[in-house]
Amino acid sequence: MPRTLKVLRWLRLVVAALLASGAACSSPNPASPPAPPAEIPAFLVIPSDLTIAVNEASASGAPVALKAQTSGTLREEIEAGVNTVTDDNVLLDIFLSPFRTNQIPVDPSVTTFETELPLMGGDPVLFKMDFRPFDLDGDGAPESCSGCTCPVGCAPDLAVCPSEAPVDQLHPICFRIWEGGNRYMAGVFDRVPTADNAQSGSFRFRFPMEGAPIVLSFAVSYDQRDPEALALDLAFAFQETESSAASQRRRDIVQQEGPEATAKKTIRLQFELSADPSGLVQYQSQFFSDLNFILLELIATGGFESPDIEDLTPPICAQISGANPVADILCSDLGLTLTPGNFPTLPELEEVLLPPFDQFSETPMF
Repeated sequence: MPRTLKVLRWLRLVVAALLASGAACSSPNPASPPAPPAEIPAFLVIPSDLTIAVNEASASGAPVALKAQTSGTLREEIEAGVNTVTDDNVLLDIFLSPFRTNQIPVDPSVTTFETELPLMGGDPVLFKMDFRPFDLDGDGAPESCSGCTCPVGCAPDLAVCPSEAPVDQLHPICFRIWEGGNRYMAGVFDRVPTADNAQSGSFRFRFPMEGAPIVLSFAVSYDQRDPEALALDLAFAFQETESSAASQRRRDIVQQEGPEATAKKTIRLQFELSADPSGLVQYQSQFFSDLNFILLELIATGGFESPDIEDLTPPICAQISGANPVADILCSDLGLTLTPGNFPTLPELEEVLLPPFDQFSETPMF
C-alpha cells in the first residue's frame, strides 16, 4: 500500500478513535438539580402598601426633599414628576387601606370569603371576596387561576394545601371584591401575597369622583418580589359618564433598583387631556436616593403649557438641592441614563375598566 494511503488510513483510524472516545467521555450532562420548592404561606394578605417613595434624596449625607426647592430654574420641572407619584401613592393608600388588617386562610376549600373591614378610617364595612377564575383582561378566556386561595389546587381534588410546592405547580390567585354590596376591585395575584412580601400581580378599581360627575377607573400592575427591584405601573382613565369616551388618560411608571438607602429611582409619566383644552405632558426622570443629581426630560403641549414650566428634551442633568441645570457628564458618570422620548404608552379605556357584569357581577352571588 502506498505510504500516502497508509497515512490517510492511519489518520482515519485516529479520527474514528477520537470520535469514539469523545462520545464515550462526553455523556450528557447530569440533570441539573431541581429548583428549591416555593413556600406557601398559611394566610393570604391583600397588599395594603405598594408605594415607591420618590420625594426624598440626600446630598452630601444631609436630607434634601426633591419637592422642597425654594429656588432654581428647574424647580417646577422636578416637582412635576415627584408630586404626581406622591399623589399616586396617596390614592393607592386610600384604596388599599381597608386591607391592612386582613388575613385570609390559604386553603383548598376557600373559594369565597367575607369579612368586615374599616373603609377609609370609618366604620367597618362588609367586604365579600370571590377567588374563582374569571376573565380579567377581556381576551375571552378565564385567567389560569387555581380557583381558591391555595395556589396548587382546590377541593374536592385537594384536601389540604401544602406548605411548599415546586414553582411550576403554582397557579395565580384570581379575586373579585365587593364593598358594601358594590363592585370594588378585581385582579390576579401571581403568587400568594403575605404581610412581608406583596409578591406581584395586577388589579383594577373604579369609583365615581365625589362631588363631580366624573368616573375614575384605574389599573395597577406591581412587582415587589425583590425589595431591591421594585416596579409599579398605574394607568388611569377619567370619563364624564360611564358610557362616554375617556376625557383624560394617564400612565405613571415608577421603578426602584437597589436598596432604599442608595437606590436608583426612575419615574416615567404621560398624561393626555382630550377635552377642551386638550393637551399632553410627557415626563421622565432618574436619580439616586443618596446623591444630589437628577436626570430629567419633560415635554408639555396644549393645556399643559405654562410659563413656569420649560420643555426639557433631550434629557438634561440638574442638581437637586439647587434645582439648576449642570453638566450632563455629572449624571452620566453616576450611571444615570434615560433614552430620549421613552415615555410610557397611554392606556386604552378597556385596559383600566372593571370586567363586564358577566365576569364581575354587579352584586355578589354568594
